[in-house]
Amino acid sequence: MILQNIVFPKYGVCSISDLYFRLENEADYSFFNQSIKLNDGKTAYFDTYFNGLYLKKWKKYTNVSEISITLKLKGKFRITLLHKERLLDRNCKNTVVGGIEFSSKIEEEVTLPYTDFTSGMLTFELLSLENNSVFYGGYYSSNVPQDSINNIKIGICICTYKRERYVINNVNRLLCSFLNDKNSILSNKVDIFISDNGGTLDPLTFESSAVHLFNNKNVGGAGGFTRCLIEVLKNDSGITHAILMDDDIIFDVESILRTYSLLSLLKKEYNDASIGGAMLDLDRQNIQTESGAQWNKGKIISLKHGLNLSSCESCLYNDIEETADYNAWWYCSIPIERVHENGLPLPLFFRGDDAEYGLRNTKQLILMNGICVWHEPFENKYSSATFYYIFRNRLINNSVRKIEYTRKQLIDDFIEQWVSEVKRYRYKNASLLVKGIEDYLRGSDWFKSVDGEELHKEILSLGYKLKPVSDTDADFLYSDYDESLRSGAHANNWLLNLLLPTKSNPAVPAYNPPNYLFNRAERVINYDYSSGNVFITSRSRRQALAELKKALVLIKDINKNYERIKSEFENNRSDLTNIIFWKEYLELEEGP
Repeated sequence: MILQNIVFPKYGVCSISDLYFRLENEADYSFFNQSIKLNDGKTAYFDTYFNGLYLKKWKKYTNVSEISITLKLKGKFRITLLHKERLLDRNCKNTVVGGIEFSSKIEEEVTLPYTDFTSGMLTFELLSLENNSVFYGGYYSSNVPQDSINNIKIGICICTYKRERYVINNVNRLLCSFLNDKNSILSNKVDIFISDNGGTLDPLTFESSAVHLFNNKNVGGAGGFTRCLIEVLKNDSGITHAILMDDDIIFDVESILRTYSLLSLLKKEYNDASIGGAMLDLDRQNIQTESGAQWNKGKIISLKHGLNLSSCESCLYNDIEETADYNAWWYCSIPIERVHENGLPLPLFFRGDDAEYGLRNTKQLILMNGICVWHEPFENKYSSATFYYIFRNRLINNSVRKIEYTRKQLIDDFIEQWVSEVKRYRYKNASLLVKGIEDYLRGSDWFKSVDGEELHKEILSLGYKLKPVSDTDADFLYSDYDESLRSGAHANNWLLNLLLPTKSNPAVPAYNPPNYLFNRAERVINYDYSSGNVFITSRSRRQALAELKKALVLIKDINKNYERIKSEFENNRSDLTNIIFWKEYLELEEGP
């Protein structure tokens, strides 16, 4: 059985070759032909993120035993099989485990076995022994008894809201790669379910019986993915796993194949495992944003954040298992059996919906180099609405999961975040923080009955709105903005800032700006680099005092009602996650 293919960079997916291979001079990679041409004496190395095989997880979680590699070649090569392992000093230990000389005037396949190891990376090198020798790819495989292979069918679940271009591109990539290819190992093994929360996709866009498109209420990612899961549960084609996948990602279809191979070969004791895909930065495609996450009572820890995956050392480090509570919904598989057992997601609209559902369903999360997506950095998506959901959803998640989060912890965390927004003159954000906790304290009956779409419209109206510079009276110079970021850190006392005379009108990043930029500022241009748009804020003692009064009233309310509301959410979780509730919430037909 094929475990994973050897893959190459592709236009429209990823063009950073170091994630796939490293070449010496006088080597030529063809994007069009997906092949590497080497001249005499030149070597291609494949100890990389996508093309190394990472043994420890294959051995631990699956029925794989002996592993072989098949290479497709033309010309004359010396093939060297290698095993690499990370040492304590972060260097790699290289062990030659086999190899041969290969010669052929036409393209041929050669299959070589690896010596048995239990951890580290299996990889290979190709040394060309004559000019114009060509490597066309290949795959790693293992001979596994038929009775050890699980019968797997995947339902890919995509929630979208007015992102037609992304969805069409991604679905067509899946159709062209294997859904329309009867010879593919994934033929008849994958269906696609699309929840169109914006109602903007043409039902005739996809001419395939494997693609199921349905309009849905705009109730955020939680509502969209839940609609997909409901449709999967109704489907009678034997789907065993759902992969929840964002609409605006870029991915290589190889991630689907590797997920399928892992699920097909899982040992019985890991049959309820989830497979997670890492998020890589779309702007810097070799930089990892997250590979699994820890909930940490709502102060989320992104595991292996910022890792540069261009180096072998980083890839081996990335393969080390850590305690991961969940994987985000940009790419995560869930066994359908877990949906039957534990119900559907909470109606959180967005932010934290994937965390709670992951905490509820993840018995074992498997993260593997080479299973990933590329996603736009979060800092490119500034929205004041986030500040409403930060605490509301954190509190709901902690309550229903019975995670200890004390009244004092809540008040301390709220004050820290509230002060941060006030010192940046972002009084609307401070107000949204207060409103989020106020709404949590209204209890589970309110949360169950509220119209998520109408509430979100209200929240959007209460926050800052990015506008083109030309639509404001902002005197914006990018050179001034750039210079301010290089000016160096200084202390920022927010109270003194409100009292001392002002002396500047800076331009600052919209997303997470350094506090020192606001020192004695009067009027601030908040600049969103991704869109080139801005919103304006100004120092206001009156607004700061008004927000302080609201915050003090809220703290009093927390002290009075928090413990009662926490118990209420804990006791009523099943009322918010069963299919009868969700069908009513989504205005579908009644009944299970």
